[in-house]
Amino acid sequence: MDELLGQFLIEGRELVADAHGHLEALATDPADTGHIDGAFRAFHTLKGSVGLFNMEPAGRLLHAGEDILDHVRSGKHHFDRDRISLLIKTVDQIDRWIDAIEQGGQLPPDAAHRAKFLITELSSSAPSIGEAPVPDMPNATRADWLIDLLEHSAAIISDDDRALVAFRYEPDEQCFLRGDDPMKIVTALPDIVALRVRPREDWATLDDFAPFECHLVIEGVTAAPANIVRSAFVAVGDEVKIVAVPPRLHEQAAVAGMARSLRIDEARIDTLADDVGELVLVGNALAHLSADVERLDGGLGARLRLIQASLDRNLGSLHRNVTAVRMVALAPTLRRLPRMMREIATELGRTVVLAIDGENTEVDKSIADMLYEPLLHLIRNAVDHGVEAPEARRLAGKSAEGRIQLSVRRDGESVVIALSDDGAGIDPDRVRAAAVDRGLIEAGAAADMSEQAVLHLVFAPGFSTARTVTSVSGRGVGMDAVKTAVEAVGGAVAITSRAGQGTTTTLRLPLSVITTKLLLVRAGSDRYGVPFHAILETASVRSESIQPMGSGEVFVFRNRTVPLVHLATLLGAERRFSTQHRLLIIQAGGDRVAIAVDGFDQQIEALVRPPANLLSTLPAIVGTTVLGDGQVLVVLDPARLVA
Repeated sequence: MDELLGQFLIEGRELVADAHGHLEALATDPADTGHIDGAFRAFHTLKGSVGLFNMEPAGRLLHAGEDILDHVRSGKHHFDRDRISLLIKTVDQIDRWIDAIEQGGQLPPDAAHRAKFLITELSSSAPSIGEAPVPDMPNATRADWLIDLLEHSAAIISDDDRALVAFRYEPDEQCFLRGDDPMKIVTALPDIVALRVRPREDWATLDDFAPFECHLVIEGVTAAPANIVRSAFVAVGDEVKIVAVPPRLHEQAAVAGMARSLRIDEARIDTLADDVGELVLVGNALAHLSADVERLDGGLGARLRLIQASLDRNLGSLHRNVTAVRMVALAPTLRRLPRMMREIATELGRTVVLAIDGENTEVDKSIADMLYEPLLHLIRNAVDHGVEAPEARRLAGKSAEGRIQLSVRRDGESVVIALSDDGAGIDPDRVRAAAVDRGLIEAGAAADMSEQAVLHLVFAPGFSTARTVTSVSGRGVGMDAVKTAVEAVGGAVAITSRAGQGTTTTLRLPLSVITTKLLLVRAGSDRYGVPFHAILETASVRSESIQPMGSGEVFVFRNRTVPLVHLATLLGAERRFSTQHRLLIIQAGGDRVAIAVDGFDQQIEALVRPPANLLSTLPAIVGTTVLGDGQVLVVLDPARLVA
């Protein structure tokens, strides 16, 4: 049941998101038959899925919503804004109940009352809609037999697209003495699709086999309606379990008949990923050894090179495959956000629409797992501090309805997630005042800060511009939590804002965490590693292109003035002077910054271990790795280094 529950939690949320998508589209075009059909299918499938668990109020509520959609499809009713809003409320409630099942294994105590209230609302919007009974569904203790039966019958039912009903008949042991004929009862059923007869227990284990007692279990699948099946078993009703086959389970059993899959515990995948990382270190060491041997013995070195090249190819394939296994789409994470956004907006008296692009972008599962809370903080902040109240928006010449855009895209070795709102933007003076008032910075220092640096004060621990503490904001833990969570996985966060037009917060995260692609750079006589996902691009400029400004240096790059710092100076190493400067262009504090290095070295894939001991106290160090020659390489976080 744990496996079935896990599958339900994933698919249930997908169906909720699917229903939301169709309903939101219908709010724009209520007559779109494609979205009407899509919403109906989502409600119908979700109703079948909740029936596998102790969610009877959810089944009744979904049935009422499904009836409205069915009547709209048949032309008995038409969609208006109120009906669509009620259906969205219905789906939101189902989403909350799915969360409750995940957290506590059961619906909250008021679920039946809440379902009845919403069904009454739905019925009042369409008087012909009633609270029709839902076919009996198995609860958590009964579901195993259904899954087993469907998998056993997969090859038979895979091409049958009719509504199916499953039954499990356990005749009483004394049924023969009463004159019952279990097989005659079963074969009287019409439209039997699959049938299985098996012993209730292993006959070989019975101490005393009684030939006149019934020890059979008869299971089957039929295309007959549930009421016909009940009628056939009316005389032995207490010995029979009858369930409507949920459409999603029907589809899964059909797939099972054509292909085999293997479920693997996540911890085993993590262990395999760690082993791949260790093998990468071995491969790097062999490459270095091959070079040494080739200098001593060209023939032996060449042979070793061939072996090392073969190892690299196979190791690369293994790395790609293990990485692919860990990659998951962000959709399940992102699709939970619209309902939370609506609840926050309702509490604050805002009207807001959330649009999501790029939800099928794939990232490492560890990245997907950590993203929900940071994104929820960002949405809460956008609704509370960004999007204005409807009346204020009208006065500003905007529509009363605010808009939040969440966009996801791949960028080289990174995934970039941007959340934008069309609200009032951030007032730098108000941020300065709030930071000084909370003791986060001195007044003099605040006055000297650039506008971009001021914006990044919102990520400081304890910062908030809220004048009162509410259930939504005011405690100063939101944006700080975002920055901490993102940086914990090697990512970076930036923010931009324009007064009266809105704010954009951008997260840049690594795609994979098994190994890290590093660019080795030189500062003086030392080598350091810089993660590729932390580098926007590399460049090379001549000394005459660099100009002094204040106490620092700048140069013009792609029509923008970019500040320049030297890695050797930042690390306290001896700086080498050259007429040609090699640069790393990075994003730090919302601005682009160039870091001059004394040279570029090779690119490597490496297993980066977290910093330990003294290194763990230095915020600009991501970790360490071992090079092929056995030397320990320090891996830097360039954004923190220049902060």
